Amino acid sequence: MPRASERRDQSQHFGASTLELFFDLVFVFAITQVSHLLLEHLDWRGTLESAMVLLVVWWAWQYTTWATNELDTDRMPVRFLLLVIMMASLLMAVAIPEAFGDKGMLFALSYVFIQVGRQSFLTFTAEPGTVARARGLHIFNWFCFSAIFWIGGALVEGDARIWIWLIALFIDYLGPIVTYYVPWLKKVGTEAWQLSSGHFAERFQLFTIIALGETIVLTGATTSGLEFDLTTALAFVAAFVSTAALWWLYFNYMATILERVLDEAEDRTAI
Repeated sequence: MPRASERRDQSQHFGASTLELFFDLVFVFAITQVSHLLLEHLDWRGTLESAMVLLVVWWAWQYTTWATNELDTDRMPVRFLLLVIMMASLLMAVAIPEAFGDKGMLFALSYVFIQVGRQSFLTFTAEPGTVARARGLHIFNWFCFSAIFWIGGALVEGDARIWIWLIALFIDYLGPIVTYYVPWLKKVGTEAWQLSSGHFAERFQLFTIIALGETIVLTGATTSGLEFDLTTALAFVAAFVSTAALWWLYFNYMATILERVLDEAEDRTAI
């Protein structure tokens, strides 16, 4: 079977698969872990650490979403890839509360495995000489470079870990801004990235609805363990109304705007 068969036909319409929805469950748990980390460290340092971890979680989910926009999740190798990444993501999420403590190496190695492993698959399943292979090599080099700082940061403690991981985050987020420029590789522009706006927008919608569902579950579970007095009732109503308002705002306005902007954009990757 040719390697290119792992990729979607971008000329055809396709939606999010059940495997992608299953995959998102791990990242809802990861976001819950980030909120617990912040609640346990309500100070400036805790806020910084929580923000850093959230950016890591977002980048891991975001780039896997880009991958599934390109890869056909009905293909068996792609399914195995997503399940392996899902397991690594769960390990990363488990390590979040102690990411700046005893589980720093587990957190770093899990994240590096997600990014480098997924990008290896994307790169080396693309046909040699194609734009997909060239683009993949650029991104692969950047993630390998940032991996040095993720693992290096896990080897030290305290402020040193924060500073080194900030460098790693800077590298990861700088990459797409400079279109993953690598001096020894031929430059690729934003046109090298293909994007199905419908699938991409749907992935964000599904993730949002799962995250809001988790909020509903937490609201119900917390309320059921309390005496239902006036204070509890007011808190319950406030929590529910806030969640409903977020749903209304996103699905009535933001989701529609996002998909329209992507559809009409000449350069979707830059957006």
